[in-house]
Amino acid sequence: MPGITDHLKSMGDRIRPGQPLASAVTAQRMNAIMDAIRALAAGDNLSSGLGVTLSKNGSGSVVIGSTARGNGGAVTIEHPFQIRNVSTGGGTPVAKINVRYGTVQDVEPANVAVDSTLSTSGTYSIFLEVEVNLAGTIVGASVEAALTGLPANTDYFGYVLLGTVVVADSGSGKTVTQINQAATHSLRMAVCGRVVDGSTLTTPGTFEFWGF
Repeated sequence: MPGITDHLKSMGDRIRPGQPLASAVTAQRMNAIMDAIRALAAGDNLSSGLGVTLSKNGSGSVVIGSTARGNGGAVTIEHPFQIRNVSTGGGTPVAKINVRYGTVQDVEPANVAVDSTLSTSGTYSIFLEVEVNLAGTIVGASVEAALTGLPANTDYFGYVLLGTVVVADSGSGKTVTQINQAATHSLRMAVCGRVVDGSTLTTPGTFEFWGF
């Protein structure tokens, strides 16, 4: 079956300035343009790859993230700050999560890429706590969890939500039943509108976070 490259070749040479309309707009060229558009809509220019499955049907193509096979094992595509369920089973299940490695303003937060136990049923906010100095420059960060929601920013601490985790009773223990991911990138951060007069903070400004 002809592919998108074949359809493009069928369009012929580029149209020249001043070329007569009858030779520029031909049935062959117009049919090739329509075939190329149909091929693009059907996803003929897309292909499967590591961690990506391509599903085609009469309506088009769907790109699906998947577990792909590598050299002798499974490869799972993950992203920075991904919240992973690492709960343990057995006689007394223990609800645990592990937040994948990521950075904020090139700083590695504490508690990242380590297992954390969530011992109470409820919905946890999983967030980054970022500490800045008087000038608004980051001096530290950590991954935290709380049942009380995302804390409010202060003069020297800012917070950004990574996601939420639902923990429920499971027999005599606890287990993670749902993860809602909010952040999918490492982050940049700035404190906008911060005003310092000598050694006095006169206007705290606002914490702004964005992914990259």
